[in-house]
Amino acid sequence: MFTIAIKEWGFPLPNPVTMIRKLKAARSRDRRLAVGDEQKILDGCNPEMQAFVILAIETAMRRGELHGLKRSGIKGRLAYLPDTKNGTCHAVIYPCAGGYC
Repeated sequence: MFTIAIKEWGFPLPNPVTMIRKLKAARSRDRRLAVGDEQKILDGCNPEMQAFVILAIETAMRRGELHGLKRSGIKGRLAYLPDTKNGTCHAVIYPCAGGYC
């Protein structure tokens, strides 16, 4: 309506929409491991690091989230993450691995 009022009717109105800033598009990524990638990564790890990498892959947790895990935040197969990259907290269920649950 503002455009019609300004252009067709000659009203000297400021368009309030021009004062609204556009939101930035989200920079989300959608990357998945290709067939064989997981094994290549594990082949490059020492045995101690393999468990860490498997947990990262299976839970999609970030490095900082994995490093921030505390024994007190783990109950069974549930890991509580009090401070994540986006500033929220959430819980992650991790799968059984190697017969251990």
